Order: sequence, then structure tokens, then C-alpha cells
Amino acid sequence: MKLAAHRHEERSRNGRGSLEQLDAGLTPVTEGWFVVNVRDAAWVTSENFGDACTFEDEGTPPFGEIGFTVGVLQPGKPSALYHRESNQEDFLILAGECLLLIECEERPLEAWDFVHCPPETEHILVGAGDSPCVIFISGGRTGEKRTTYPPRRSPSATARAPRRRRACLSCLQRTRRGPRIVSTARSQTNTRPSWQRVSRIR
Repeated sequence: MKLAAHRHEERSRNGRGSLEQLDAGLTPVTEGWFVVNVRDAAWVTSENFGDACTFEDEGTPPFGEIGFTVGVLQPGKPSALYHRESNQEDFLILAGECLLLIECEERPLEAWDFVHCPPETEHILVGAGDSPCVIFISGGRTGEKRTTYPPRRSPSATARAPRRRRACLSCLQRTRRGPRIVSTARSQTNTRPSWQRVSRIR
């Protein structure tokens, strides 16, 4: 009985965290467990990339081991620049369609498709179809975080590439209209995607 009581005490040390309404949305400002609806949570938006619910805001306590994001991609909009990261990332398509570019292969994705990217896997997602694509994203945060963007290639180098790689490079050129550093391209805002449009996706 004493051992069970001790274990219960150990499990109960995580109290409830505090949420505050910041510019980005309802955001945890202290450590601890919390519940928040995605509609109300912290969002970032970008003219170049998709919108994303990050559940965190700059300067607030981050998730220490795993990061979570709900991304919304409009048709033709990329999630970021083509890149690879030192930690693993995983993607679950919740609704809509998108195109996965991964290690210079193209894969069309639809609802309930799951993508696992081990560390150092080059990838990007681009919205497809005629409606928003909703994606649940998780990423490891153990160890040093390092993001690498492959170098741009000249038109002549693209023309000399094998056919499959040439198609991939051509698509990548269309996603590279934003800045080189993805994190600075997004600004915190209280603008959310149109939930009327998103909720109709099947």
C-alpha cells in the first residue's frame, strides 16, 4: 500500500498549467497539463507557407521532448522550404490532399496517409486538390536541432538531371519563393484558417 501511494504521489506532481490569451491565441504560459481547442490555440501564418497551430508561443514553456503542430495547407502552398532535420518528423493527413516530395520522389497523399521521416530525410509537403489540407505533425526534440536546406540548382544543372530528379527539382523551384529561414517567415497572429471551409473537408 505504501509503495502504491508513493507511485501515485510521483505521478501527481504535474499540476495543471495556466493558459493565457496572447496575440497568437490561447497559449500555455506555465508548465503542466492543459486542454485547449485547436480553434482557440496559438497559430502562426505566412503568405509563403501554410498556416499552423503550434500550441506554443515565443517565450512560453516549450514541449521538451516532442513538438506538435496542426498544419493547414491551401492548394499549391508548401509547408516550408525543401529541407532535412536532425530529428525525426511524422505526418498524418487528417483531411484533404497534398503532394509529398521526399528524397526527390513524389507521392500524392490523402486523408489518413501517414509519413515517417527519420532524421536527415529531405522532404516537403505541398497542398493539392481544391480544398485545404489538414495535417497533424510531430517532431522529436531530443538532442541538437539542426535544419539543412539543400543548395539551389541552376537551370542548366536541372536540365542535366535524370528525369525523375528533374521533375522533383522543377517542383521544388516553385516552393522556393520564400526566405531561406522558415522560422522567420512566419509571424504570430490571431488569424485562423476558415473553419467553415476546413470542417467541410472529408
